[in-house]
Amino acid sequence: MKVEKAKTLFEAGAVMACSVIPAPMEGAGYLMQIQRRDGHEEALETARKGEPRIFRTLDAAANQARVIGFRQIQVYL
Repeated sequence: MKVEKAKTLFEAGAVMACSVIPAPMEGAGYLMQIQRRDGHEEALETARKGEPRIFRTLDAAANQARVIGFRQIQVYL
């Protein structure tokens, strides 16, 4: 899911939660998972390639979640 779509869904109330999880196979880094009300869960994607976006730090992931509109996120270590 692209950031623009995530913002639109958040503003429409179609998003339940945001989780930040360790990125598998990356060693260091985090993925952002967005849970929709319809039961789907999607990772935030890069702007160009549409691949899952890997955040280097938890702060970077939290800042992006704030930009989308979230005021609370779940972090899994």
